[in-house]
Amino acid sequence: MSPDKKIVAVVVTYNRLDQLKACIQAIRNQDGATCDVLVVNNGSTDGTAEFLSGCTDSGVRFVDTGENTGSAGGFYHGVKEAYEAGYSRIWVMDDDVVPDATALKRLADADEFLEGDWGFLSSFARWKDGTPCKANIQKTGVFSFVGDRDRHLGLVPVKIAAMASLYLNADAVKQIGYPIADYVIYSDDYEYTSRISEQFTCYMVPSSTVLHNTAVNMKVDFARDSPDRVWRYRYLYRNDVHLYRRYGAKGWAYLVAKAGFTTANVLLRSKGDRIGKLRTLYSSLAEGLRYEPVVEETSKGRSSQG
Repeated sequence: MSPDKKIVAVVVTYNRLDQLKACIQAIRNQDGATCDVLVVNNGSTDGTAEFLSGCTDSGVRFVDTGENTGSAGGFYHGVKEAYEAGYSRIWVMDDDVVPDATALKRLADADEFLEGDWGFLSSFARWKDGTPCKANIQKTGVFSFVGDRDRHLGLVPVKIAAMASLYLNADAVKQIGYPIADYVIYSDDYEYTSRISEQFTCYMVPSSTVLHNTAVNMKVDFARDSPDRVWRYRYLYRNDVHLYRRYGAKGWAYLVAKAGFTTANVLLRSKGDRIGKLRTLYSSLAEGLRYEPVVEETSKGRSSQG
């Protein structure tokens, strides 16, 4: 890897120390490519801070947010810290992602093949049983996802991807700014990658593979989720309106369809407070209509990594 393409892996963690250790070990044991590791400790209370403070690996450093800022806040801090430190490539992931041994090399190979002319590259994320991780399937458009046949191709053009092994080009970060911390949770990765793909060509790299150790292999289920978690969905539906309204008629069609499907799902499948959930849904959608978060631009000055 040439000095002008110094890589850092940004790992956001919150109270999952065992999974964090497995993630760091997998990153540091990559074959054919190497990188530094920057851990964003999102206010963990499970001994993560003590573990990181005592880490003797000079290639691993950390920043502590002091509180749980949500996934969006964690990735904002991580990407900003990495960019301002002068890294040219920023490899972003959650703490429950375990990259396969050649995951980074495959991304670096794609980078070289494309001669740096790309915004982000995204790995194939599988679940524990080997099937695609449903929360991490890349999108090729507002309504379309990468399919099984596409994964046999060398590179797949995509528009939206999750931050489960997302490889960022610092040139794209410089131009479009940082992730929106105010998203808190849900759709922050979709918003950021869609913003990048509006100005850069972006790809899935099927040969770069990772394991995503989520508890279950499913997308969020508002209808069946417990009452104590309903507050989280305010961010999902608010953020989705902000994200998809930028796509014009297609985006609005998606939002109307999603609102209708979610309403029916709550009425037919929810065992909890149906009225309360529907109130959360529609108040959040309404909030999204007037939601205008600020995108922080990058600073002009950067450190040099080499």
